Amino acid sequence: MTVEKQDIRKDFYQGDYKAILISVFTDELLTQVKDLTNVESIDWALSDRKDGTIYLQKSTFDGDTFIKVTDAANGKVEVYLRPVDTASIYGTFRHQMQITDVNGKPECVFTGTVNIFRSYARRFVRGPASAYLLGG
Repeated sequence: MTVEKQDIRKDFYQGDYKAILISVFTDELLTQVKDLTNVESIDWALSDRKDGTIYLQKSTFDGDTFIKVTDAANGKVEVYLRPVDTASIYGTFRHQMQITDVNGKPECVFTGTVNIFRSYARRFVRGPASAYLLGG
């Protein structure tokens, strides 16, 4: 069962560290939590609202440590976003989570919107630069 309109309403700026705390339910009234003890994988994606282009995707199936089940019996999951994940994107996006059970049956458990604000006051990240030495 998919729960719609699971929007992130807190301020979210590009390049922020972010932990998205998720409770997975089995009913539309949000009263019955889903037991995540025997899931094969959990997949989360951030995509364009209009054309569906995927900008960011995380999956426990790939061994991604940025999705963590914090309380399987009570349907609690956390998705961690690093600054590099959102450093180059801003605007309004859709986010969605899908869970695949041990029998390989996928189920979309929620979808919603995320507004990532453009960040102007960011420290530039310094990285290695090429250097050319002239022998003498």
